[in-house]
Amino acid sequence: MHHMRCTCLRAFARGLGAAMTGDPTAARAELARLEKLREATASRKQAYWVGEIDLQAGVVQGLTLCAEGKRDDCLETLRTAAAREDASEKHVVTPGRLVPAREVLAYAMLGAGNAEAALREFESVLEQEPNRLAAFTGAAEAVERAGNQTKANEYLAKVTELTRTADTPIKEVAQAKRLVGR
Repeated sequence: MHHMRCTCLRAFARGLGAAMTGDPTAARAELARLEKLREATASRKQAYWVGEIDLQAGVVQGLTLCAEGKRDDCLETLRTAAAREDASEKHVVTPGRLVPAREVLAYAMLGAGNAEAALREFESVLEQEPNRLAAFTGAAEAVERAGNQTKANEYLAKVTELTRTADTPIKEVAQAKRLVGR
């Protein structure tokens, strides 16, 4: 199963990357790959991993719809994926999910101009994963767009705290510095 999990993570990561950079054709190719991997996993009667692949496919599908300009369908698909992820339990021997579906939903909402709804989703992610850097950065951007610079600075201070010992540039740190400079 380790090989299958790695293959799924690669397809998931490539699908996310393609959709987020505006290449829905490449994203759909990775979505098709995830669906084939799901079928192979289902034939081995590995229900937990089938569910995980379904979640990954839902996130990639949602972002692909965004890349295709279908914003409402995108958000609805991501909401469904986030709800399914909330209802599922992560296997005790596996690391955390690469990207929580709810975080992807929050960034999509931010991209759609709904900062207040995005903030609620980012805060929900932070309740589950209290030190998630990308969620702090997103929350900071959401409250800053909503006009609350004081609260944004609180989130940005957490970004600084989490990255204090980082020895390489991190995109979230650059984003935090850009937001503080506004």
